[in-house]
Amino acid sequence: MYNQQWHVLYRDADGVVWDSWYDGPAGRWNLQQINAGGLTTGRRAAGDPVTSVYNQQQHVIYRDDDGVLWDSWYDGPNSHWNLQKINARD
Repeated sequence: MYNQQWHVLYRDADGVVWDSWYDGPAGRWNLQQINAGGLTTGRRAAGDPVTSVYNQQQHVIYRDDDGVLWDSWYDGPNSHWNLQKINARD
């Protein structure tokens, strides 16, 4: 649960990470694409996503085909999505 929202994340057959989320105050479901040209440019996922909330940030972490861990994270106070590699260099 984050900011009166409930998020359900999953990876589809093409490696796209989706966030199906319920907006409590509005009383409706929404769908957003997290990676692969969606909210971030992160590579396609080979592993299932894991999400966590920390300090007004929502983090979506997943592994790509090369074993790189990606963190697509939402900065609540600035209303902005960001992307960072966790375990690999460029």
